[in-house]
Amino acid sequence: MQVNFRRSSILTLLILSLLLCVSTSCATETDEPVDTFKLFQLPTITDEQCLSYIIQTESGKVVVFDGGRYEDHVYLLEILDRYGIDHVDAWFITHVHFDHFGALVEILERDIDLEIGTIYGSTPTRDWVQAMLETDGTGVDAGNVHHYNRFLSSLEHSGRDIDQLSVRDMRIGGLIFEILRVWNPEIHKDAINNSSIVLRVTDSVNSILFTGDLTYEASLEIIRETVTPGIVDRLPSDFVQIAHHGLNGVGPSFYTHVDPDYALWPAPMIWYGPEPHPDTRWVKRELEMLGIGENERFVSGRDGLTIFQFTIPQTLPGVIFMERTYN
Repeated sequence: MQVNFRRSSILTLLILSLLLCVSTSCATETDEPVDTFKLFQLPTITDEQCLSYIIQTESGKVVVFDGGRYEDHVYLLEILDRYGIDHVDAWFITHVHFDHFGALVEILERDIDLEIGTIYGSTPTRDWVQAMLETDGTGVDAGNVHHYNRFLSSLEHSGRDIDQLSVRDMRIGGLIFEILRVWNPEIHKDAINNSSIVLRVTDSVNSILFTGDLTYEASLEIIRETVTPGIVDRLPSDFVQIAHHGLNGVGPSFYTHVDPDYALWPAPMIWYGPEPHPDTRWVKRELEMLGIGENERFVSGRDGLTIFQFTIPQTLPGVIFMERTYN
């Protein structure tokens, strides 16, 4: 699979190579050794936000989280091609906003030659989305419905279905994927963002919590354990993906429960730089209270030649900077 395109700006891919060891504490019925893996945090090729992550395990398993906006399918395919990846074993859609599923839609609509295994999600029904459009205070508008219908049409075009998730543990390769939270149709406030799944990837050493675009109401559901008893005890993680790109996301106490060492912030630097977006300031303050300072443990992006700022101490093994020039 070869993808050719031109772009005058310089973009960067930050790879977190999380080197893991085998531990009996993570043994399963397969007695399969725990993989080492790389986490790719991809920026959008637009000037807006997106969410796009790739996990590649030592044994060759590949997992994509969301993939980004429609335009971002080009960059996603370029990265897969650069690393000789011609398949995706599992593709997780955190929720049904186009800055998350758009790249997958383009790949399916265009019949691009990429082998995709199971597509996972916890997606609202078409009737529910339509009902939210007709209900005040849900944040659902006609544009959301249009993009969601396009998402469903791309699945139909390609003969694919979403494997609907439930709260459970899964193993992909040597990694454990803990599905901690799925769509709750009872939450109508900020309805689609709050349909986000919460998923924790773990091994014997590291843990990463993915939160999609979760916002305040869903965070209360988790913290109060109104749906899933015991979920709070499973939140603590070494890495956390900042919810909703840092914009009016989860309540501050959520991050206190997660107690992360490092924060993955998938958004333009201007949103959390020296003059941050107004809605991200409290997130920065909360993380700083947890000891995650901007000059210490943010994994973040910025404009310019070095688009990604990676300031995790070099004691973390496998940290790699990469720059890509499009010409």
